Amino acid sequence: FVMYDDQEKSKSKGNFFKVKLSQKNYQRLTVPPGLWMAFKGDGDKRNLILNVANNEHDPNEIDRQDLDSVDYNWESV
Repeated sequence: FVMYDDQEKSKSKGNFFKVKLSQKNYQRLTVPPGLWMAFKGDGDKRNLILNVANNEHDPNEIDRQDLDSVDYNWESV
């Protein structure tokens, strides 16, 4: 998982945060509101993700960007 903070008034504006979850690092990941997030599965085995939210998903209230628009080395993930 890679998160990026572009919020104007944030102390961490412009920073990336990277977290790798696995069988050895199995935990809940909470993403704060207002951050951009991207993720990918790793390896040749099954990858599972469970998204628990307190409201129904509304595809009209999200923003999407191409990964190429973010200056990050995606190969390092």
